[in-house]
Amino acid sequence: MIGMAWLERSIHWRETGDPLVPYSARSDGRMLELRLGDFPAEDLYTLLIDKVEVISFSSWPSGWVRPRDPAGLE
Repeated sequence: MIGMAWLERSIHWRETGDPLVPYSARSDGRMLELRLGDFPAEDLYTLLIDKVEVISFSSWPSGWVRPRDPAGLE
């Protein structure tokens, strides 16, 4: 599954405690992480799958669920 397809999935994220990579999840046996970018110079988020950058984006996908919003990021 490539980048855009992951943005269309339903994923329940959990907090990591890391301010640069605030969320992680497991899906299809793979480790997913969200790294924050230097917004607005970069996209707000980068999705990493098994530590490999897959896609960068700035709008939170509608099917993704985060436990809470740590810094007012949408």
